[in-house]
Amino acid sequence: MSKVAQYRDGTWFAVPLRTGGFAVGRIVRQSAKSGILVGYFFGPRLDGIPSLSSVENIQPGTAILIAQFGHLGLGKGSWPVIGSSVLDHDQWPVPKFLRRDLLSGKMYKVTYSSDDPAEEIDIQLLAGSEPENLPKDGILGHGAVEIKLGKLLEDGARVGRPQ
Repeated sequence: MSKVAQYRDGTWFAVPLRTGGFAVGRIVRQSAKSGILVGYFFGPRLDGIPSLSSVENIQPGTAILIAQFGHLGLGKGSWPVIGSSVLDHDQWPVPKFLRRDLLSGKMYKVTYSSDDPAEEIDIQLLAGSEPENLPKDGILGHGAVEIKLGKLLEDGARVGRPQ
């Protein structure tokens, strides 16, 4: 019988990359109702699962990806939990997200509740043709996170430029 991972805000975890190695993630919010999580993800690609002491001082501004994602990687134990440390919600906020309407091409800034990242509380049409540098809106499955992180690390993602 496999052990189901326990996680909460502040939990650090390893994400196995499809291209080999691991990236590191941290849960900053979770929805008790839907299982949707908001996480910050970090490089560089690691050969093994790091210790809690080697990751707990990572700063949010160095994230290569900030995303809403599903809980299955953690829930089924395929994403190993490294450990938890105190999370300052002000330092690790739920960002605004960029939503692009594929039919109209219009872009929106979407705000989710800090208490429940599944609850959309505001949406604003962005004026102009240049999008703001915001993480993309949408919930990624655990496989999509693994693939996206592998690609970002392969492409040499710049630190501090979340996708």
